[in-house]
Amino acid sequence: MQVLFEIGIEELPESEVFSIEEQLRTITRKVFENHRVNVSDLDVFVAARRIGFLAKVADYQRENVREKRGPARSIAFDKEGRPTKALEGFLRSCGVTLDDIKVRENDKGTYVYAIIKEPGKPTEEILDEVVDEVVRSLHFARPMRWGENVGPFVRPVHWIVLLANGRPMKFSAFKVVSNRVSFSHRYLGIPFTVDDPSQYLDLCRRHMIVPKIADRRSKVVEQLREVEETRDVEIVKDNELIDEVVALTEYPTAFLGEFKRDFLELPEEVVKTTLKHHQRVFAVLKDGNLQNAFVAFVDGPRELSESASAGYSRVINARLDDAKFYFERDRKRKLADFVADLEGVVFQHDLGTLKDKVGRIQRLSAFILKGLGNRDPKVESLVDRAAFLSKADTATMLVYEFPELQGVVGRIYASMDGEPQEVCQALEEQYQDVPSGVVGAVVSVADKIDTIVGNFAVGNVPSGSRDPYGLKRKAISVVKTLIGFEWDLPLDKLFQRALELLNMDQEETLRELDEFFRVRLEGFLQEEKGFDYDVVRASLELSNKPLRAFLSATALQEIKGSDLYDDLVVGFERVFNITKNHTETYFDSRHFVEKAEFDLFEVFLQVESAVEDFIAHLDYRGAMRKLAELRRHIDRYFDEVFVMDRDLSVRMNRLSFLKRIALLFKKVGDLNWLERSEEEQ
Repeated sequence: MQVLFEIGIEELPESEVFSIEEQLRTITRKVFENHRVNVSDLDVFVAARRIGFLAKVADYQRENVREKRGPARSIAFDKEGRPTKALEGFLRSCGVTLDDIKVRENDKGTYVYAIIKEPGKPTEEILDEVVDEVVRSLHFARPMRWGENVGPFVRPVHWIVLLANGRPMKFSAFKVVSNRVSFSHRYLGIPFTVDDPSQYLDLCRRHMIVPKIADRRSKVVEQLREVEETRDVEIVKDNELIDEVVALTEYPTAFLGEFKRDFLELPEEVVKTTLKHHQRVFAVLKDGNLQNAFVAFVDGPRELSESASAGYSRVINARLDDAKFYFERDRKRKLADFVADLEGVVFQHDLGTLKDKVGRIQRLSAFILKGLGNRDPKVESLVDRAAFLSKADTATMLVYEFPELQGVVGRIYASMDGEPQEVCQALEEQYQDVPSGVVGAVVSVADKIDTIVGNFAVGNVPSGSRDPYGLKRKAISVVKTLIGFEWDLPLDKLFQRALELLNMDQEETLRELDEFFRVRLEGFLQEEKGFDYDVVRASLELSNKPLRAFLSATALQEIKGSDLYDDLVVGFERVFNITKNHTETYFDSRHFVEKAEFDLFEVFLQVESAVEDFIAHLDYRGAMRKLAELRRHIDRYFDEVFVMDRDLSVRMNRLSFLKRIALLFKKVGDLNWLERSEEEQ
């Protein structure tokens, strides 16, 4: 059976489009499955004025087989084994016969169970329930109501189509009754009838609709390519911009427009940003040089492009004229002159001005360099200068009018002022997820740590999906940067220094920050790096130094499933399990009695020294390989030594020795989280 479901709505906001597509794909399949209907093919579509799906589904639900517990066997049957009235009543209530029961024992006794088989209904009979559940399961960032309190839904609903093999199905939602009539692109403004679901996509094409996101994206990319070939130019293909066009249209059509050539005197990034952020158009290059041209899209036929082109050009010229005015005003001063203006810009309530923040970034950057063991005064000077200028462009008129250029303007102005290239690069890179240069990375980490710690200190802690200051994203950026640059920095020291610079000292804040970063690190290792859950949990023992946690997880993932892995896990478990409630680590080898004790102690001293050396050089694979060598000696120890000796002093000495070994293992991670291989279980 082929099913078509379409809801016609008023224009969707761009922010909802891709979320709805993903939800429809997941929810639709799940709801059909929950109703025991097999789905062999599912195609979802989301366009500016319609959402829905095409699906091939089974004609009938799957049979439902369930068990229901009845009376105990002693009550269900008499002494001769004949059914009692209690059993007969139970059978009638379930609609089954004696052939449909089983007698089974559970932890409470032996009971009769009825095996109840419910035949599947025709899918057509339950289709309205399925569709209703799909619709009600969709979630939106900003749902709305309309009319006489109709909704909530993403936008007002105007029509609904629900067909099964060409037959219209009875369904209504939001005071709209379904039928087989859909509507064309708004430009045509005509209804059309869908006789069969298989015709739907073809009918859409004929009525100037490209309902599927993937098809619209292909159309946009193809038209950009056609403009490039016919005009012999290169279009700056911005994926974010392509997504915007795809989300806002049903029938995207490209056209080439122009703006005044005089504006090419502006820095290239200013022009590109104005084109992208203010008019959603693509910049055009020729021989690598920016042209006074742009590519835009109309939602409709090519006839609309002539009038649209004039409108786009008028607005773009006006915005670039503003940019030129602000740029020329700004350039009457050097970038460094704007730093003093930051005194009048509040960074955040309770956290001072941007000038205060710049001072903290400078000192925290110096602290980071010291932690990295930097002895190069040139690097120190570059970092200090970049930190000093890091927020200067915030006070410029150009950034005030075009806030999306923050960082870019800093780089441009610094370069025009003759600042070192590393400083110019850092001013832009400080806002990136992971900067490419060392100077930018230091300033970026300092800036983000100051923001995160400051917000936590004044109680602005993210909760659930509420994160108005983007602290989660900033924390992930810090983690990625430390790992990407292989910086072995302890987070707690950074937190403590940041609190000192804020003149705050809060133990609870430090605990909250530790957990906050631990969760971000866990997500990064598992979701972005793809490490197994147990490996990630083990490596989080080292979360205070994200680089070490990453190296530990990498090594554990590499050896997982090998003999080395099994020896590591089993060796640790044997010493950990017996000492998990023991805290003392001081022992005296002179009190050892058995030869196996002395042998393990001798091997332990060699392994401990080697492991410490491997870890000092961040070689966690080598440390794990060395630790795994202990396994056979530990096995022999437990075979020949009775740890829980009746002599308390002997017992305590042995437990302390084993605790010391367990803690050595823990230097590569909390191996207690690791899953054993099947052979070792």
